[in-house]
Amino acid sequence: MALEAISKIQQAESTAKNILDKAVENSKQIISDAQVKGNEEYHAIIEDATEKAKKMKEDALNKGNEESQPTLAKGDEEVKNIINTSKEKIDLAINLVIERIVKFNGNS
Repeated sequence: MALEAISKIQQAESTAKNILDKAVENSKQIISDAQVKGNEEYHAIIEDATEKAKKMKEDALNKGNEESQPTLAKGDEEVKNIINTSKEKIDLAINLVIERIVKFNGNS
């Protein structure tokens, strides 16, 4: 009977050891799976954030271009006015020079 009790105790210890070994293996697998899933989610979050940042940058650039159009158009108009004014003044100066040359040559 004592041998039978010792045998049952040994079987129980062996069963307990097997259960503990399986639990350790399972916990390692759970940790490994969690790390893989965590990395996948991390990369998905980074990719999503990168896409959102890219879209925000594009939207801001488009909005900036759109809002700058009136200012650019006004600047272009002012440049044209300055060029036209300068042409008028150049034409006036040319006419004055021609007039003086004609008067100078006419008085000779």
